[in-house]
Amino acid sequence: GAVPIFLITPNTPQINVATENTGLPGVLMAFNNPLAYPSLYRSSAHRDGQHLTKAGAEEFTRIVAANFVELARAGDIK
Repeated sequence: GAVPIFLITPNTPQINVATENTGLPGVLMAFNNPLAYPSLYRSSAHRDGQHLTKAGAEEFTRIVAANFVELARAGDIK
């Protein structure tokens, strides 16, 4: 009964991920949008194009946790 959660991290090289419904079970949590998550794209949040600093990782963890709670409250995950 487990449903996978697909997590797209905040990388500076942008990858366009199609989010249309493929019929496969799962939840997409995408954080690769600098307009939606500007704090994850500050230069101080990244060590390089793909790795977060300690402060960036802590911010990312807070945002992922908040999104997870929202999904759980909405009934999208159990």
